[in-house]
Formats: sequence, structure tokens, C-alpha cells
Amino acid sequence: MNSFNISDSNKSWDDELLADSKSSQIIEKVEITMATKELAKRAVPAFFGTVFKHMIDITNIFFSGKISSFSKNMQIFSESDIIAGVGLGLLSYNALIFSVSWGMSSTIDTLASQAFGNKKYHLCGYYLNRYRVVSSVVFIFQLLLLYYIGDLLEMIGQPEEASRICQTFIRYQLVGLYCSVQFEGLRRYLIAQGVYNVIVYIQAACFCLHISILDGLHYNSLLTVESLAFANLVTNVMSLILLTIFCMKTTKIHREAWHYSLGSFEGLKEFIRYAIPSTLMRSLEYWVCEILMIFSGWCGSKQQAAAITAWNIYSAFYRFTSGISMATSNLVGNCLGNNDPRNGKQYAIASMLVTCIPIIFTMSFLYFLRYQIMSFSGDQTVIEIGAKLFLILMIINPTDFLQSSLFGVMVAMGYQKYGSLINIFSYFLFLIPLAYILGITYNYGVIGIFSAWIFGSILCTGLVASCVFLTDWHKLALKIQSRLSES
Repeated sequence: MNSFNISDSNKSWDDELLADSKSSQIIEKVEITMATKELAKRAVPAFFGTVFKHMIDITNIFFSGKISSFSKNMQIFSESDIIAGVGLGLLSYNALIFSVSWGMSSTIDTLASQAFGNKKYHLCGYYLNRYRVVSSVVFIFQLLLLYYIGDLLEMIGQPEEASRICQTFIRYQLVGLYCSVQFEGLRRYLIAQGVYNVIVYIQAACFCLHISILDGLHYNSLLTVESLAFANLVTNVMSLILLTIFCMKTTKIHREAWHYSLGSFEGLKEFIRYAIPSTLMRSLEYWVCEILMIFSGWCGSKQQAAAITAWNIYSAFYRFTSGISMATSNLVGNCLGNNDPRNGKQYAIASMLVTCIPIIFTMSFLYFLRYQIMSFSGDQTVIEIGAKLFLILMIINPTDFLQSSLFGVMVAMGYQKYGSLINIFSYFLFLIPLAYILGITYNYGVIGIFSAWIFGSILCTGLVASCVFLTDWHKLALKIQSRLSES
């Protein structure tokens, strides 16, 4: 039996520590069936948390299709322009804000999960505080890019109408975007300590709040791009406030792990050393999507609207593996921190088995409902193109999902540097040139652009799997023990 509790317990920390002191120090092997069950139990709430976040984006796209009918100021724009503009805003936010915070917060997945497994609970608080400092500094530069995002998009050839709408959509929610960055770090901090459920409850409540605000605006004919952005701001601010209050009041995290200490600043160099490759590893995948959507803009507003909509809807299903990836990072990191590489590898294998379930579900959904899920658009051309893109995404799906789960293992191992190199090679040196050739040079449009993604995903998944399973896990665990003993 493990010498640390890896379940999402409802007991107080005093009870957990008492039980832990009486447990056997002999670490037994976790059978693959038990590893799969434990991983699935943790992945479900983590999955729903990421889904609620992404459902807000999909809700924004849905309501953006209704703006032209109610906003006098937006009458000069077509429905496809508004959808493309809001979609570009979401892609810009995901590429410049969410992907960076997602990647940077995976440093917490690595360091805090390992520290928690090693029972150095105070380090969890250090890593959270270091994330707050580093992410706040980075946000200053992100703020400059986002404020002028419309001008930047026009400079790289995006349609003027969509770029203007995108800039307005982003500017009206900048404070909320900063709150979303801090929320992500706080969420990872809790997940690293095995706390999942309350995060889902808060995200579900804020998602309902978001829909209520937009529905009220729509009902009262007040729905504009500005009010759509303001609803995002309110949702993000409330999410951060509620989760912070929970951390201050709860007994589910160790009291040593929640603090504001000057010691947090002493290890900034170590945190940054992990944060840079962590951010690159996670961000590069989002950035390549942004580049592909820019390519789609060169194919016309209708093709871009179809591509952005198809990608955002597919991304909602991708949250299946985002949840699995976070749960995997947590469990594998706990095992490596506890000098238990054998069970860490068991959880890595279990992550691939659990991922097969969302793969089957997503492929079925995309195939059988490919026309229905595009029906919110009144443009038949957009619907037809979107349906074809869903067929291509269905082919991409298996390797794309497996790759995400295995990246969770790499995060737990502290292998973000290798993950970054794999993404650069697979996506930027292979996928992007191929997408340009097929989509732009040979004029296959977004169909050619998305088709190139198939080959890039296969290459990336193969390299990630090789990196994970060819590693000497015992040497890795000893290296982690040495680092933790010096912290």
C-alpha cells in the first residue's frame, strides 16, 4: 500500500496524516485495473472542469451568431464576420493567455505533485506563489499584444471586419483574462494535492452564471460584442474569487501548503527553469492551431468561420484528455515524488487505456452529428465545409487524444524540455509547411490545412510515446528524490 493517500478524500488533513503514519512503508505494485479505476475517478472531475471552461467559449460562439439581429452598431457586419471575429478573439485568448497559463501551471503539476508525494507540503504553497509572481510579470507583455490584437491580425492578412470585432471582444475583458490566469494556477495547485470536486462545482456554477447573463442580454435585446465580452469578465472574476475563498477556509489542503511567505521568492530561478519549457510544450500546440486558423483566413471568411467553429467544438471534446492528462500528472508525479517509479509507469499505461473511451465517443459523435452540430449557422456553405472538417478531425482524434494523455506523463516526469522539442519538430517544422502547401499553394483551402494535421499528429504521438516508455524510470525517480532533498 502506498505511503501517501492518493484518493480525493473528504477527511481533514489531521485524520489523513494519522492514518498515513500507521500505513506500511512497503510500496506494493498497483495492478493495471486498479490504476485505471483510480485514474478514471480523478479524470472525471478534472474533465468536467475543463469542459465547463471550454463550454463558455462555445456559448460565446453560439450567442455571437445572434448579435447581428439585435445590435444596431453591428448591422454592417454579416453573421459570418461576427462569428469569425468572436472566434478569432477566442483563438487569440487561447493562444496568448490560456495556452501560456496552461503550460506555465503545468510546472505546478510537476513540482507540487512530486513535493506532495514526498510529503513536503510547504513546497506546494511556494510553487503556487512563484506561479503568481511569474504569471503576473508575463501578463504585462500579454496585455500589450492583446490590446492591439486587431491591428496585428490585419497586419498578417486577416479580414478587416473580423479583426475589428476580435479587438473589441478582447479589450472589454482584459481584467477577466488576468483572473483566468490566476484561476488556472490555483486549480492546478489543488489538483496536485488531490482536490478536484469543489473546482468542478465552482466552474459549473460560473458556467450557469455566464449563460444566464447572455440569455438575459439576448432577451432584452442588449447583446453586443461588448456585452458578450463583459459576461466573460464577470464569469472569470467570480471563478477566481470563489476558489480563493475555498482555499482560505478548507481543511482539505494541508495548512502548511497555503501561505504567503518570502521563501516563495527564493526559488524563482528553479521555477522559471521548469516554467519556460512547460509553457512552450503546452503553448506550441495552441499556437500551431492559431497559425492554421490564420491560414484559413486567407481562404475567405466563410471557410475561416467553418474552420474556427469546427475547431472550437472539437476542442470541447479534447477536454476529455485534458482531464485525463491532469489526473495522470498528479498520480505519476505523486509516485515519482514517493520514489515509486513502478506504479508511476502503471498509471502512464492506465492513462492510455482510459483515453480509449473518449476516443470512441468523440469519433462517433463527430461522424453521426457532423451536420447537426453546425446547424446554428444560417449559412449553408459554412455548414457543408464544417461537416467535412469534422470527418478529418475524426481521423485526427485517436492520435491527438493519446498524445495529450502522454504529455501529462511527461509533465509529471519533468520532461517538458523534450516535449517542447517534439512539438517544434512535429508541428512547426513538419505540419505548418505541409498545411501551407496543401491549403494555400495547391488551393485545397481549409480541407487541405486540416488534412495536414493528420500526419503531424501521428508523428508527434509516436515521438512522445517513445520518450515516455524508453526512459529509465528508476534513475528518474532517484534524480527527483535528490532534487527534493535539496529543496
